[in-house]
Amino acid sequence: MKKTGKLLTRSLLTLAIAGLGLALTPRTASADFVNFTVNEAVVPGSLPTTFTANKLSGAYSETLTLTPSTPLTGTFTSNALATFTGYFVGGVNCGSGANPCGGVPLPSQISASSSPTTYDIIATLTASGGYALNGGVFGSNPACTVGLCFYGTSGLATMYLDPLQNQIIIPGDQILSSNTLLPGSGGQTNNITLPSTGNFNLNFGNIVLTALGASYWPTLNSVFLSSTVNGDFDAVGNVLGPQTLSGDVSAQFAVPEPGTLTLLGFGLSGLAAKVRRKRQLKTLA
Repeated sequence: MKKTGKLLTRSLLTLAIAGLGLALTPRTASADFVNFTVNEAVVPGSLPTTFTANKLSGAYSETLTLTPSTPLTGTFTSNALATFTGYFVGGVNCGSGANPCGGVPLPSQISASSSPTTYDIIATLTASGGYALNGGVFGSNPACTVGLCFYGTSGLATMYLDPLQNQIIIPGDQILSSNTLLPGSGGQTNNITLPSTGNFNLNFGNIVLTALGASYWPTLNSVFLSSTVNGDFDAVGNVLGPQTLSGDVSAQFAVPEPGTLTLLGFGLSGLAAKVRRKRQLKTLA
C-alpha cells in the first residue's frame, strides 16, 4: 500500500511539472532572458575567472529525417550536435542566427574569445514532431504559408563542458539536461531563397543542472528555468529520408513569472489532496 502511494505521488508530481512546462510556452517566447554568472574556475586547465553573460552562441550540425504521411504533411526526427564557442551580454533575441540583434562579445576562455582558450560547451539536441508543406495542415496548427513548417512535439537537450575542445561527450562533464520540449517549438523555411534556408526556435522546460553545472553557472542554481535555443539552417532538400543540415545556434535562459510559480504551488497542493483521498478510499475498501 505505501509503495503504491509513493509511486502515485511521484507520477502526479512529474505530470504537474510537465504540465507547468507546457503552460509556459507563450511566456518563454516573450520573457526577458536572465543574466547569469559564469565561473570558469571549475573547468580543468582554466584560469579562475568569473563574468556575467546572457547568451551562448555557436554552430551546429544535425541529421533531419522527414517521413511523409500525406502529400503535404508528415513527421520528422532531428538529432543535432551544437558547439557553443562564445558568450554575449546585452542585445535582444530575434529568433534567428547566433547573435542576430546585437550584444557584446565577452572575453572568456571559451574558444571564440581571445587567448588563452581552454574549453567549449557542446550540446546534444533531439526533437521530433510533424511538418507541413506550403498549404498543408499538421494537427490543429494553422495552414503552413511558407515552403516548409516544422512543429516540435518532444525533445531532449543535454549540455557538457568540453575541456579538450574535441566534441567528445564525457558523462562526467555534463552540466545541464532537459527532457521537455515546450509547445510552440519548431521552425520554417523561407520562400525567397533558392535553395531555401530557414530558422528554428526550440523552447526547453524542466531544466536540471548537475552539481558541475551549478558550480559553473552558480546564479542559475535552484532556479526553475526554461531555455530557448534558436538559430538558422542551410538548404533543406527533398522531403524524403535523412539529410544533413548546419547553421548558427544560440541559447538563453528565462525564469517563469511569480504568478506561474504560484500556480505550480496550487497544482501540487491539489495533487496531494487527490493522493490523500485515494489512500482513504483504499483504506475503506
